[in-house]
Amino acid sequence: MKIIVLVTLLHLAICRLPLYGQLDSLKKVASSQTGSSQVALLQEIAFQYLFSEPDSSHIYAEQSLALAVAGEMDSLEAEAHMILGFAWFVEGNNESAIKEYSMASDGHLLRNDSLRSAAALSNVAATYNRMGRLESALEVTLQVLDVLKTGEDKERYGLVLGNAGMMYRQLRRNEEAKTIIKEARDVLQEHGQARSHANTLNMLGMVWTDQDSLDLAKSAFLNAQTLYEQDDDPLNRSSLYNNLSVLYQELGEVDSAIHYGTLAYKLSSELENPPKLLLNASSLAELYAFQGNMTEAKAWSKRGKELLPGVDEMEPLSKYFRILSGIQAYEGKFEESYQSARTSERYRDSILTVENGRALTELEVKYESAKKEQDLAEAQLKIVRQQKEKERLILGGILVAILAGIGGLIYLYRQRLERHQRDLQEQIRQQEIKLETTISTQEEERSRLARDLHDGIGQVLSATRLNFGSFESTVNDPGYDKALVMLDDACREVREVAHVMMPRSLEQEGLAASLEEIIEKSLNTSELTVGLDIVGNPVQLPRAVEINVYRIAQELVQNTLKHAEATELHLQLIYRPDRLLLIVEENGKGLGKELIEGFGMANIQTRAQALQGNFNLENGPEGGTIATLRVPYSSAD
Repeated sequence: MKIIVLVTLLHLAICRLPLYGQLDSLKKVASSQTGSSQVALLQEIAFQYLFSEPDSSHIYAEQSLALAVAGEMDSLEAEAHMILGFAWFVEGNNESAIKEYSMASDGHLLRNDSLRSAAALSNVAATYNRMGRLESALEVTLQVLDVLKTGEDKERYGLVLGNAGMMYRQLRRNEEAKTIIKEARDVLQEHGQARSHANTLNMLGMVWTDQDSLDLAKSAFLNAQTLYEQDDDPLNRSSLYNNLSVLYQELGEVDSAIHYGTLAYKLSSELENPPKLLLNASSLAELYAFQGNMTEAKAWSKRGKELLPGVDEMEPLSKYFRILSGIQAYEGKFEESYQSARTSERYRDSILTVENGRALTELEVKYESAKKEQDLAEAQLKIVRQQKEKERLILGGILVAILAGIGGLIYLYRQRLERHQRDLQEQIRQQEIKLETTISTQEEERSRLARDLHDGIGQVLSATRLNFGSFESTVNDPGYDKALVMLDDACREVREVAHVMMPRSLEQEGLAASLEEIIEKSLNTSELTVGLDIVGNPVQLPRAVEINVYRIAQELVQNTLKHAEATELHLQLIYRPDRLLLIVEENGKGLGKELIEGFGMANIQTRAQALQGNFNLENGPEGGTIATLRVPYSSAD
């Protein structure tokens, strides 16, 4: 998922059209000037050419640089390097852009202008991101944060925090992403505009969706929606509606997913954004197909086809042909389906090699209308005003292109990570085998002891009870009745211990039935309000998987009864197409040291690791604890 929060370079070019009338005036004034005034005018001309004619921008920026060096104008020299960096970035020459940005940063640093130096460094980070060097981009962004942390511009600090968080997410370091985006949210809630605050909520929702914390994601997205609507921000709302559509699809609420997908399509249509329109139309075709409404699915696929001539971006094209392939296969058009699938794969592969030249940043650049040529004093006043606007764009470069190329970069990062970890794979595999063997042996021993207790000692005690009871009519001793009660207690205790060690409901009826039994026992032994939901179509799982999931649920319920001081406990067993989820929520006192560091929690983590799954424990939004276990079906093979 991508968060599209900023305008494209095309929009910037359109916004600058009214300024072209000023260029002739600026050139005339520049030719009559000398010194710093002439250098500043040449830089303004270069800046105005930046998005429409990068070659012309280069020429005027180089002229301004030569004059600034000759005149020892350090500040203007650094500004010239910055504009040259922008020009190289627009042209796609990443290495040259980094070189110029770095020289601009060093120049400003020599003048102790840390804020402008940080702005230049942020553009270095943006270029690294575009090149697929995410770790380098993150390293530079953290340097920028160190500079901004002690400054007065808290809103900009919060915006950069959010971008750093999204880079952590791209690197699949979700816990770090969540922590830093939460900090960004807090900063922008106090110091930023409503739109900036909403962006961080949107980012948090994406991270929580990645972690299957869907209730938290939903709350974050809906709060962001309220803020976006207050600020009348259609571009970011379009992105948000896409995220909500994905969320509701994850929740299995297809009607709601279609509702938000349709809203995203309408906004993309108003914004005249063909790539987004194609993505939206493809998503809606997929949702209707998932719902079984092939008539609507084909209708949206047809709309997508009409958009193809205006789209040259790889990601929306890849998604459209992938979904089209599925629709064609459903109709029995297997040859066409095969060709569409190959086209989708070709576009998907191209995402990894074609550099993303779109700048994704919030550039709030406003320019004054063109004025008639005035005397020199008025021209210089105009230069000062335009210089301020230019500085906003330079500082706004902190956010430029941070999110560009997410899909391809994740793939490249995975490849690099695999190379670093190759020498560890055999050791990890041996540890997993040892862990599985230990747990398997433990469960086999539990099962054997349960059988011995039930079929051995249990049968002996039952027979003793029957034989002993046969003397009841002939024995008139108060101690006899007490002995009978003790025998009954012993029989019951043996049965309960055997059942705890290996419940018959798990062996005979499966995982869902055994969880229902846990719920019934909890109701009998406590004042808890307990509930269990089974979601999706149950999948037949290997006995070892069901045993481990049962043990984890059993441990979580026992922790709630012993430590949580809760009044409500709710379990969900969710069968998804590719994984099994167990979610246990309680409204007690939340995470405690005895819970986090206890032996039971270590046992849960060990079993989750044996399942090749993931276990996450966190405080709920309104108190209590939410425990989530995710088990991929691939672990059941």
